[in-house]
Order: sequence, then structure tokens, then C-alpha cells
Amino acid sequence: MKRLHSFKQFVFLGLVAALPATLVSGCKKSSSPSAAASASASASAAAAVNQKPPAGADPALWQQLLTIVEKCNINVNEATASCSGEESRRLGDDFTSNRRSRVDALKTLTLALGSSEPKIQAAAAGVLHAGFRSSWGADRKPGDVKAEDADALLQAVFKLPKAYIRRALPAAVHASILADRAPALYAQLDQTKEPEITSVGYRYVMTHGRLAAFPKIQEVSKNPETRVALSAIEAVQNMDKWTDEEQAAICPWATQFLSDARPSIAARASSAISNCGGKFLDEILSTGEKSLKEGTFSSSRLSGLRGLCTASRKTQPNPPTDAQCDRARSLLEKVVQAPKLDVATKSSALVALTNQWNDARTLAFVKRLQASKAEGLTEQLKTALRRLERKDSPGGAPSGNPHSGLPRLPRPLPSARTPG
Repeated sequence: MKRLHSFKQFVFLGLVAALPATLVSGCKKSSSPSAAASASASASAAAAVNQKPPAGADPALWQQLLTIVEKCNINVNEATASCSGEESRRLGDDFTSNRRSRVDALKTLTLALGSSEPKIQAAAAGVLHAGFRSSWGADRKPGDVKAEDADALLQAVFKLPKAYIRRALPAAVHASILADRAPALYAQLDQTKEPEITSVGYRYVMTHGRLAAFPKIQEVSKNPETRVALSAIEAVQNMDKWTDEEQAAICPWATQFLSDARPSIAARASSAISNCGGKFLDEILSTGEKSLKEGTFSSSRLSGLRGLCTASRKTQPNPPTDAQCDRARSLLEKVVQAPKLDVATKSSALVALTNQWNDARTLAFVKRLQASKAEGLTEQLKTALRRLERKDSPGGAPSGNPHSGLPRLPRPLPSARTPG
């Protein structure tokens, strides 16, 4: 019996001695899974940080990616980085502020997406999401990106997990359009059987594709999958400063969706048409007035009214007329006072009203509602009144941001939009 006990003790001590090696290798036989996972993650991070830049990579940019891996908490499932020192955000800002060239960084980030280390892949996808998703600049045009660089990035993106694709795909779309590789891009998006991915891709094709991409967007708008059809309307919204030619093509097309039975589609169409002028703005106002009278008004109808008459909108091509702004203002006032509408919709209308017209008329309107103790709007009216009575802002929200000033109140908008 004593000999058996000694044998068991020997086995136990042997297992204990082997435990550290087991943890480092990531073996799941340990009796402490959390400790094993932590050690494995540390080993993975160390392996990633020690990777040398591959041939063709920019050493400085590669080192910045490794710094994110080393200093940030990388979520390899979602391709996100939480950094106490904001390393990831700063690198993204370098690109959005044009301190660094997106075009020159493509090859390095493509190599990082193809790394064998998930943390490097995640860091690269995160940087592409933060720094490459928006427009690369109004001066960019097809031909600015090498075709081989765009193709390599697109192929690398579609080899990634779905969460990574959503974050990196907008950058690949911009690169493909700027490389004059739209047909290859469309072929890749069309053969993808994931509506969530397809919708993310088509959302950005007109940012630099402009009217050249519009025929494809018109085709996409007919897709029976709501989120894909929605991305077509979002694509035109992602274009800056529509020219007269662009408005002439897009505005009549977008108007047909104002009466779409899908609230998210109608809402996006209304928001898109707010970039138009003349009779198209009248369409937004007429459909809103009609739906309020018929009792079918919903928050989706507010999309085209929120920024219609801001100072910044009035400096753009085909601005709203004074008469149209008067109609928009009266409509918003009626929505706020409509007894049968839900509080969230009325609150959103109040935000739209006070952000666009910070003047004596709006102040009197809010005070009148307060005195009548408008049901459900007590706190929202208090907030609006404090903002309107501030001595230092008689002109209302700054022209560069129509949503400045008032704290954001509930703004429900039915949408099938997915991350990206």
C-alpha cells in the first residue's frame, strides 16, 4: 500500500512539474483553463510582436501595427483593439487627416491581413476600418491606385473571417474603384452569398465611383434582400457635393423610394433626397404632410427633415428655398404636437426643429408646450429650453454641425444597416 501511495505521489508531482510547459504550449489538459488561455494569448502576442516585416512592407508602419498588438487589448473575434494609449486611433487619424498616404500604405496592410498571426490581422483590419472607410479625398480619381495592389487587397479581405471582412471591405472597395477595377469588385461582391457582406461593399462604390457606378447601384436597389437594397441608397449618400449632373440622375431615381413599404428604405430615400433641390424637396415635404394628415407618420419621415435647412445645407448646390424651409418648420412643429404620435418620434422632431431654428419663434413654441405640459416631453422640453436660452449661442447650432448644441434625444430610425 505504501508503495502504491508513493507511485501516486510521483505521478502527481510529475504532472505539476509539467504544468508550466503545458500552459505555454496552449494545451487544454490543464485543470485551470483560464490560466492556460491567458498564457496562450500572451505567447501569441509575443510571437506576433517579434515578427519581422515581410518583404515589401513599410517597416515603420509594420512596427506601428506591432505596437498596437503589444500595447492594446486585441479582440481577435471582432478585429477590434482597445488601447489605453489610443495607439490604434492615432494611426487611423494619421490616414483620415491625410498626414499619411492611404495609397502608399495599402501593400503593408494587405501583407498584415495575410499574416499567420491573428492579432496582426485584427490590428490591420481595425486600422483599415478607422482610417480608410471614409472618402480618400475629393482629388482622388480612378487610376490613382495600382491594379495589382487593389486586387491583392480585395483577395486578402475575402480570405478573412466575416467580422474582419466587414471592417476591411470598405477600404478594398475604395482601392478597387480608384484602380479602375470596378468589374472585378462587382463580380466578387455578387458571388458572395452573404447579404451582410454584399451590403457593406455596395455602400461605398459611389464614394469615388460617382455616376460611373450608378448603373450598378440601380441594379443593386432591386435586390429583394432589404439590407442590400438599402445599401444602394446609402451609396449615393456617401457621395460628397453632388454636381448638377449627378442630381439630375440621382434625385428622380431616389424619389421613387419615398413610398416604399419598407420603412428603412423610405427613410434613407428621404435623407438622400435632402441633397437635391427644387421639386425633390417638395416631394419630401408633401409626403410628410400627407402621412401626418392620414395618421401614418413615423420616425422614418424625419430623415429628410433633420438637416434640410441648416446653415451648411444652404451653402450647397440647389439649397432649399425660404418657402420650403417654412414648410419644413411648420411640419416639424405639427409633429411635435401630434397627440397620437409616439414620444420618441415627437422627441426626434423637437431635436430637428431646435437644431435648425434657434430663434425667438422656436423659444416661444417650446415655452408654450411647457406651459401646456405636453405629455411625455417634460424632460426633452427642459433640455431644449436650456439650450435655446443660452446667451452665448443666439445663432443656433454652428453651421458645420447641424446636430451641435442640443444633447441627442431619441432618434429611432428603422434600418437594416450592418456594421461597416
